[in-house]
Amino acid sequence: VCTGAVLWCAAALAGLEIILRQAPWIINALQVLGGCFLIWTGTRLWRAAGTPMSSSDTPANPFWRGFATSVANPKVILFFGSMLSAVFDPALPAWTKFAAFGIIAFNEVWWYLAVVYLFSTARMQSLYRSAAAWLDRVFGSVMIGFGLRLCWTARP
Repeated sequence: VCTGAVLWCAAALAGLEIILRQAPWIINALQVLGGCFLIWTGTRLWRAAGTPMSSSDTPANPFWRGFATSVANPKVILFFGSMLSAVFDPALPAWTKFAAFGIIAFNEVWWYLAVVYLFSTARMQSLYRSAAAWLDRVFGSVMIGFGLRLCWTARP
């Protein structure tokens, strides 16, 4: 997930926002694709609510699953595209952009490491297992709702 966010950050710093302004259909396509992905993921989460994952349910490569989730999320694209284009003048020196990229990458890595560490504790795992069915249904519904909203608001 961190790698996908850092990729979108680098793309925004490299001028992706300019391309998206010139070809707004790209952002619409990303919204629809991202919305469909969220609906699919939310539906799977809802259906499997509270069911413990077996070793056969574990993704073959969790890195690529997290990366695909992050890259397909249009909110990440919009966030970095709008934030960095609003904050950074295209005429800024390259070192400023590299420094910003380094700070953002550092923040992404440490945030996700903190989350992984927190959820690796026995206490947090026990709390999650006791609330898993409820949380899966709530977050599955939220993901479906966000996915529908993304698809609905995409402009043709």
